Amino acid sequence: MYRQTSCLSAIASLALFVGACDGVAGPPLSSGMRVEVQVSGGIAGVDYSFEIVGGERVVRGLHCTHLCDFDAGEILLPLSVAQVQALAADLEDTGLLEMDGANFGTQCCDDFHYVVSFSSGVRSATVEGDGQLLPTDLGVLVNRMVAMSQGTVPALVDQARVLTLPADGYSLGPVTVDGDILEAELSFGGGCERHEIDVVLRGPWLESFPVRADMEFSHEDNDDPCDAFLTQVRSFDLRPVRAAYLASYPSSQPGQTTLILRLADPEAPGGLREVEYLF
Repeated sequence: MYRQTSCLSAIASLALFVGACDGVAGPPLSSGMRVEVQVSGGIAGVDYSFEIVGGERVVRGLHCTHLCDFDAGEILLPLSVAQVQALAADLEDTGLLEMDGANFGTQCCDDFHYVVSFSSGVRSATVEGDGQLLPTDLGVLVNRMVAMSQGTVPALVDQARVLTLPADGYSLGPVTVDGDILEAELSFGGGCERHEIDVVLRGPWLESFPVRADMEFSHEDNDDPCDAFLTQVRSFDLRPVRAAYLASYPSSQPGQTTLILRLADPEAPGGLREVEYLF
């Protein structure tokens, strides 16, 4: 979810992080990357498509025929440099470029059907198939991209602390976790430029019972010169955090795991705010 809830006359001055996006390293294909996803089918017969453009760092709606809510050309989500590079790396890891031309088939009328086209310079590939028939890693990534088209940003995993995060100011309001979705209300100054906000898992697991994990929000305001005080609710997909946890603790039982997320917030007692993530 990417929605604005209020606009007042002020400037957010709270800066939580130090760094600049330009310091983030990533696969060279990311800046020239373009991914188009066509979604159709399901019981209700959805029909829409969107693209992710690395050079512009946006998710953009292309066509909306049935059960979608955007105009052609509408920017659905601004992306950070780190998000684009993470997506490019994950696309490489799925082996998509080696699957060019693959059709994984149709299983049943109630499953969504996807056509995924990827290009970066001279490299390109197109695959299609029903969601349940796609290779597992590709299916997970397609679901993540669909969530991005609906305004939900994937959490970034940086347990080695190699990312340099942007440090533009904001204040943190209410935070909730519902299933795999973390929603946070953030306030900051601006109004003339797009603002890219990520939530990042930073550092190793903290061995306690339950296990705890340190997470931070990063904010890139793209040198927004305006001074309106904006409050927005942003949604973040925690499934990358869950996958990292299960890789470290493979004996965890589905539906019986609690992870305590420690969100950096200097306005909170002790500089941290804790929320439970159950999966």
